[in-house]
Amino acid sequence: MLGDGARSIEKSVCLQGFLAVGELDPLNRRLCAEKKPDVVVQVVILAEDEAIKEKLQQHDIAVQTIDEVAPIEVQPARILGFLYTYLGTYTPLCLSHLFTA
Repeated sequence: MLGDGARSIEKSVCLQGFLAVGELDPLNRRLCAEKKPDVVVQVVILAEDEAIKEKLQQHDIAVQTIDEVAPIEVQPARILGFLYTYLGTYTPLCLSHLFTA
């Protein structure tokens, strides 16, 4: 069959190093059969200043202020939204953004 011949050619090209498996399957459909690890969401609570930190400590919530976590740089959530506007942008292919439904 033609399908078997095409698969044989694909396999040969991959084994010779001319093409990566990810280039044949950019959506990673080949990985669907593998069990994926559980998703773990981690949340960090930071106090904006000492006054808020003290209020949280009254409720037995241990936090640090933004200044105390230096040299880690903390940005407001609007910055993350701004960065998402660049998601999907790829100039060589003239892709300007992700399409939304």
